[in-house]
Order: sequence, then C-alpha cells, then structure tokens
Amino acid sequence: MNKYIINVISKVLLLFVLFNIPIIYAAEPTPAVPPGGISDLTALSGNNEGEVILIWTAPGDDGDDPLGTVSGYSVRYAEVQINDITDFNDFSVKNVKIYSHNWTDFVNGGQVETRTLVSLTNYNGRRLYFALRASDEVPNSGTWSTLDGTININNSCLVKLIPPSPVNNLSISAGYKTITVNWTSPGDDGDVGDITNGAFEIRCSLSGNITSESEWDTASSGYPYRILVTSSMIAGSNQSYTLTGLFLGSTYYFAIKIRDENENGWSDIDITSPKASSIPVNISPTVFGLSSPANNSILTTAKPTFDWEESTDPDNAGIHSYGLQISESSDFLSFVQSPIGILYSSYTLIEALPDDKTYYWRAKAIDIDEGITYSNGSRIIHINTSNSPPASFNLVSPNNENVLKRPKLTWYASSDPDPPWTIKYTVYYSSYSNFSSYQTISNLTDTSYTFTTNLTESLTYYWKVAVTDDYIVPASVFSTETNSFYVKPVLPSAPANIKLTDNSISWDSVLLDEDGASIKDFLKYKIYRSTDVKNIGTITTFVGYTTLTSTISVSGYWTTIRAIDEFGNESANSVSVNPDETKQILVSNGRDLLIEIPQTAQNLLENKIISITKTGNIYEIKTIHSSNLSDVGNFEFTSPVKITFETNDDCIYWYNGIEYVALGGRIGNSITIQTKKLGKFYTGNIQTSKLKLISAFPSKIFTPNNDGINDEMNLTFAGISDESIDAEIFDMSGRKVADMTQKDFSWFIWDGKDAAGKVVLPGVYIYQLKNGKYVLNGTIIVAR
Repeated sequence: MNKYIINVISKVLLLFVLFNIPIIYAAEPTPAVPPGGISDLTALSGNNEGEVILIWTAPGDDGDDPLGTVSGYSVRYAEVQINDITDFNDFSVKNVKIYSHNWTDFVNGGQVETRTLVSLTNYNGRRLYFALRASDEVPNSGTWSTLDGTININNSCLVKLIPPSPVNNLSISAGYKTITVNWTSPGDDGDVGDITNGAFEIRCSLSGNITSESEWDTASSGYPYRILVTSSMIAGSNQSYTLTGLFLGSTYYFAIKIRDENENGWSDIDITSPKASSIPVNISPTVFGLSSPANNSILTTAKPTFDWEESTDPDNAGIHSYGLQISESSDFLSFVQSPIGILYSSYTLIEALPDDKTYYWRAKAIDIDEGITYSNGSRIIHINTSNSPPASFNLVSPNNENVLKRPKLTWYASSDPDPPWTIKYTVYYSSYSNFSSYQTISNLTDTSYTFTTNLTESLTYYWKVAVTDDYIVPASVFSTETNSFYVKPVLPSAPANIKLTDNSISWDSVLLDEDGASIKDFLKYKIYRSTDVKNIGTITTFVGYTTLTSTISVSGYWTTIRAIDEFGNESANSVSVNPDETKQILVSNGRDLLIEIPQTAQNLLENKIISITKTGNIYEIKTIHSSNLSDVGNFEFTSPVKITFETNDDCIYWYNGIEYVALGGRIGNSITIQTKKLGKFYTGNIQTSKLKLISAFPSKIFTPNNDGINDEMNLTFAGISDESIDAEIFDMSGRKVADMTQKDFSWFIWDGKDAAGKVVLPGVYIYQLKNGKYVLNGTIIVAR
C-alpha cells in the first residue's frame, strides 16, 4: 500500500498566503517503512589472510515484512562494539570505519546472505566488530541498535592471519665469546611469499632448552637473552645473526620466532630437533716452535738463554704472557724451573741449573682468557760446564789368536762422566806394531766390530780402540793395551759341476773361498789321478796344474780337481770321475770317508757341492749352493748313495734332529751305509750303558710362582760320561725355551723361566739331555 505526505515549498506558500492565492497541493508516493534490522549477523575469520566472512539473514524491503529485496548494505567495522546508530557513524571516538564494496545480486528477504570482506590486512590477527544496515531504493536504511536486542553477539571475529611457519633448522656455531645463529627463512604466509618489513626474535637461556611459550615468556630480559631485529627475508633464504660478548664456558640454549609485516604475525617457536645449544669458545694461541738452544745442545753455562717463536691469538684478544718449563723427565710431570709471566719470546735463567745433568725444555703461550698452547715439541739440553774424558777400558778379543779373514773384534765398554753421556769408538788396525800406517773404523756405538771385507791372509794385524765423548771439544782415550791377531788362510771352495764328455773333464771356475767371500788370491787348479780312488790326493797321484777349467780324461783312472790359492792352500776334493765308470765318488781330503754317487742320483748335484767337515768322531755332510755356498735346505737324493767310513768303530749313528740313532754297518776296517739323506753322522762302538732318569723332584709337576714351594724342577740322571753335555728345555712345538742349570755331575734344575727370564705359561714341556752320542728326552709339567 502507498502512503503520501505533503511537501510545501516554503517560498511559494508564503506568496500564496500574502496574496491570498489559493494553495495547490502536489503529492508523490514515498515508502514509509525502511528495511528491517539485521539481528543474526555472524562474523567468521576468512580463508585467506585479511579476510572476514559475514553471514546474516537478509531483511525485507519494508520493515519486518520479509518480502522484497533490499537495494544495498552499509557495512561498518571497529575494534570496539558498535552498539547503535550513533556508534554506527562515530568515526572519531570509536574510530568506526566504512567498508567499501560493490556488492550486487542480493538475495531475497528471509534468505541467508554471505559476503566475504577482503583487504583487512591492517587488522590481521586482530578482533573487529561489525555492524550492518540494509537500505532500499529511496534509500531508507534499516536500524542498528543493541537496545532492542537485534545485534548478534557473534558479530565479531579475528581477521584471518597466516603467520610464517616455525623455523625447523635452527643451528649455531660458536666462536670466541660469540655464537652465530643460522636458519632458513620461512615465507610470509607459512612457507609462501617473501617477508617484507618483518622481524625475527631470538631468545636464549642459560638453564635449558626453550620449547614452550611459558619458557619463551620467562626468558631473561635484555641482551643477549632477548634480541628483536626488524628484517625483510626471502622465503627459503639462509639467515644468520651473531651474538657477541658471551660468557666463556657457559652453555646457551636458543629459540627463534619469525614475524611478517603484521604486528601479530609471529610464528610459533622453532621446531628444530634437537634444540640448538652451544658453548662460546676461546681458541687457544697458535702453535709455535722453539728456536734455541738446539736439540741435544751441550751448554757450558748453567744460566742459558732460551728463545722461541712468537705465538698469536686467533681470537685477536692478544697473548697475555709466556711460560718456560725445564724438567729432568720428558713427560714434564715435575719441573726443575718453570718461570711464568714472561712478556717476550726469550728468557735467561736467573737461577743456575745443576751441572752435569740433562734437561728437557719447552715453552707455552697464554692468552688473556687463560687459553694455553705449548710449543710444538720439546728439546734436550746438557749442562756441562767442564768436560772430563771417558773412562779407561780394556780389549777382549782376539788377543794373539788365529782368525779368519773377517774377524770380530770385541772390547769392554767405556763410559762418559759428563752429559750427554754419549761415546763413540774408533778401531785402529795395522800390520805394523808401531801403527806407522794404519786404517780406522769410526763412529761405532757397540763394543764390537766384525769386518765386512776380507783382511789379507797369512798376515799379523795389530789393533786398538779409542773412545771419544760428545763435547764442544771432544776428549779421547785409547784402550789400555794393543792386541794382535793372525789371519789364517781360508781354503778355496771345491770345484763344482764336474762334467765328463768326449775324453775331457770340465768344471766351473772357482770364485769363492770356503767362507763364501769372493776369492782374491786364486792361483790355479791341481789335478790328481789314480787307479785306486781311495789314494786320490796323495803325492803319488799328483799329475800337474792348469789355469784352465778343463783337462783330459784317462781310461782306467779316477781324476780329482782341487783349487789352489797364492799361499798354496788347496781346496777340498771335487768329485772324482772315471771315463770307464758312470758313478762319481767324493773322497774326503783325509781319505777317511767316501761317498759313491750313482748316475741316477747325480742330476740333483747341478750347481751344488757336497761339503764334508769332521769334528772328533762326528761328520757333518751337507749340500751347498756353489754360487754362494749357502745350505740347500731339506736336500734328499732321488736314489740312495753309499757312504763308507774308514774306521775301526763298529757302528754309525745318524742325528735325526733330536738324538743319534744307530744305522748299523758291517764290522771291519770300514763301515758302509746307504742313504738318501745327508746330515750328521757319528762313528762309535755299540755300548750297553745309556742315559737314564733316576729321580725328579717334585714328581714331574712344579709351580714356579715364587712362593718358595716347588718353584723349580730337579732332575738327576745316570749313565753320564765325560763327553760334552747339553741339557735343554723345549715346548711342545719343538721350540727351545731355555737351558737347564747343571748343579753337579748328574743333577740339573730348571726354574720355569725362558731364556729372557720370564716365567713360562702353564703346560707340558720337553727336557732333553745330550751326552756324547746319547740323547734322553722326557716331559715335565708347569702348573700354577
């Protein structure tokens, strides 16, 4: 329904009244009822930053009549409640703001209207109160009042705020009184977008990690516990901040928050795991070297000056002082002197060091924070203000003895009464008793010397030794006597590789003496021939000399070759060959042993020599390399050879490595055996008496634990003769452990210790007694 009102133009009305003109009424239809009030306005935080969503039921165009559609809405907002129309337009006290929009397409009255407010970023995270009035086409506006209960309590909300994500990789690195905090910047909204005009706040604690808001809030105030820094940060960029002036030795625990451009746009506490913490460090001074005195210096003053290189402080805080340490031990556990507070890299002792002693010295650098660095090593000095010569000493051997071409000289030790107690020996030797011409071997530290080159054979040498100390001006002392020795001749080695071909006998050149040294005095070869090989080498079998390595062979004759040196010394026999025989026969120079080698066994003798030596009744027969005269290990012929011993004894014994075992043989002027193996052989008579253990105390088991009870094993034997005796202990692997001690003719003891004097491990051990050709073995047990 339309309602009308009269509008009168005042001036026209006045004219009509003054002039008594009849009044004419003009009328137009005007809505009398504005749109209804909105009572269910609800404000919700939006989906994006700076957004708010408003929801309400649309009023009708005319008052409470829900019919019709309003023409628009007027939106107000403030940070306080807008209670009525007066507040609605209070732009000063309540600082009400108008939200401008271009909304269209309004829903009909009674339906739910939803609109999103944007660009409220200045209020992100802050609560805003909203008021809303509908207007019609006139426009007439609806009411807004809290007095009639038309305002919904939900008409306020927090403006949507998306803060930066919490930092997840906070790390720290410590320096001198500093800690640098490092992290990767999040984005403005979570991890998206760069932060402009934002900030970060670092908080730290000395008591523990900061993981909760309450721990964040209770962090101590002031620097360095709370640090707020404005900053713009590119999302994903590396950021850092360095705190200075921190306490050395204290552990600092750190946390961080990041803010975007909004005052309330703070991230949560960083979620780094484990939480970042560190201790500021003091970097010690740089390593430095020592200058003087040089290592192992002998000093003639007891108040020396020490110099070293300067050190620097990597923290640039400065070197406070130096210290000097002097000790009699290399571990510096105690000091003879240790001056400190030295301002320069040089120091002269004020107090004298005791004389005739050796000292170790080093320096240390100290920075202002008491960080210490020692010199890169220590040095030795010897204080010797006056020198004394080494002590007198005597020679040992040889003394008027016959020796080989490379004799060993030995003497008693001397000593130096002064540090560094270092002495060296010089050997003087000469073929003149007055040493009018001599040679020396110097810089020797041992009390013996073995010549490495051959001396001249058949010549007498005189020798003495001088000892010299280590001093600025060394002092020398000669041995109290001069000794002599005679170099006896060494025989040439026997010719090898004897070959019989086409009426000719050839052999290899002899290049070595029997001691394995190169022969220096070779002269020629001597040829022996005989129809009876047992006579070979006698004067009647000598046929001539040659400097060649071949000679003719003569049917029916055995031929043997010997090498001769300039002194007429003849080598051992070569094998004898006969053009009428396939076998070879080796005859000892004493013609008391013959080895018959069949053709089938000769192939293994290429470049080899069979060596025969005799000591008493023991023959040692072995095979050696002709190139260097070294033993051929584990040699064995492919077929047996015959060995004939020219002896009146009735038995041949062979040494198997442990004992001599009887091989037998025929009785007569000679005994012949057949064997593939060589080694040690003993000629003797078969005897009924043998070695026998007659008592053991304690009974085969003893406990060498030094408690005075059964600490040693006592063994007594019967059948011991006047021949040589060896009493030894072996372990079960055959390794020699020690020698037994002979208490009297038949009584031997072992204290349970090895050759080095250490008690052996518990177990079974073998005792072995050798007496002449007899060997007795048995077992004893070491227990604990």
